[in-house]
Amino acid sequence: PGSRTCSCNRGYKGDGVSCSARNMCAFKHGNCSKYARCTSGPLVPSDDNADEEVIAAGDVRCACNNGYDGDGQTCDMINLCATTQPCAENADCEMLAAGVPPKCTCKDKFEGDGVNKCTRIDVCLSANGGCDLDNADCLMSEDGNRTCTCHEH
Repeated sequence: PGSRTCSCNRGYKGDGVSCSARNMCAFKHGNCSKYARCTSGPLVPSDDNADEEVIAAGDVRCACNNGYDGDGQTCDMINLCATTQPCAENADCEMLAAGVPPKCTCKDKFEGDGVNKCTRIDVCLSANGGCDLDNADCLMSEDGNRTCTCHEH
């Protein structure tokens, strides 16, 4: 009698008699970004998740992780410093990692927490700003520099 040959359909692996879904995410993370979740088909949404997309066997879906934006194959960190301006006036903003609040640091000649407030440091309040204690006045300028003015005798 005749012979037959069995093979698994696309997206499945096995001898053709017994086939199981191939995890396409196991190879090169499904070509998703390292900052993305990879989901391998087949995936049929359950009644609880009816808004999920059907993924056919052999296909993958890539979705950027929290704190990243993109198409899943390319994911860039969302720069909260540029989009939300979380720091106080006169503070520098630095993104350290995705999904976490940025670091806010008061600029030179300012003090404070960087988030709520940065106020100019008045150098004249400490030791007369380095001016002669008995013979000069210390004046703070708008740019944070100090001027020593000698007393007239």
